[in-house]
Amino acid sequence: MLAEDHVHPSDSSQAPLASPVLRAIRRRQRLLQGTTIPASPTTAFVSAAVAAGGGGGSVPATVPPLMDGVAAVGVATKYAREDHVHPGDTARAPLASPTFTGTPAAPTASVGTNTTQIATTAFVSAAVTTALAGGAAPTSPSGRLTLTPSTPVMIAAVATGTTVYWTPYRGAQMPLYNGTIWTVQAINQISVVTTDVTKNPAAIGANKINDWFIWNDAGTVRISHGPDWTSDTLAFCGDGIGDAGRYLAQ
Repeated sequence: MLAEDHVHPSDSSQAPLASPVLRAIRRRQRLLQGTTIPASPTTAFVSAAVAAGGGGGSVPATVPPLMDGVAAVGVATKYAREDHVHPGDTARAPLASPTFTGTPAAPTASVGTNTTQIATTAFVSAAVTTALAGGAAPTSPSGRLTLTPSTPVMIAAVATGTTVYWTPYRGAQMPLYNGTIWTVQAINQISVVTTDVTKNPAAIGANKINDWFIWNDAGTVRISHGPDWTSDTLAFCGDGIGDAGRYLAQ
């Protein structure tokens, strides 16, 4: 009979559970390459996996990487080599000398910006409006007065003409005062009869000289004349149009 306080000696042939130091080669059942189980693989298993191209059966990819695909984590078992190259993205413009199509847009800089930032049409329009706010007409009229419609340069006399036309010549641009600032408008042919008294001070007298104006009549562009000159060399003082008109010719 053994005493109840007897003690067995330590078994030096067994490893402790905590931090064992193994002295012999640990042998495990060899796993098939590609197997995934919660077990320690053998050296034979690791060698087979590395030879196959990576752990778990991964092998190098054999097709080029995609461009412009939908973002996804992917499920392929193949891996990309470190020297792989993505194809060029033809849907995007290069940084150097890009050529855009469609209607490119960009942030609009504040008025007065003077840098290499892109100038949008909104920026240019605001800059021109600001520049004209001082009241200076930016250019001369690009049309001509004529007695023959759509004929800015007359080559034949019109003895009985009763209508005066302003028609585009080198262009259709006309600087006009809108009540606040000068603006530049494109104007097609406009006309007025020589006997009009609604938008003119009086009918034109026979063989008389007049000053002519194009002006903004509450949004309607009109051509009108001033009173007849007192003589061929003495202009009438005053035109009756004011700042809303643009002087054309005598």
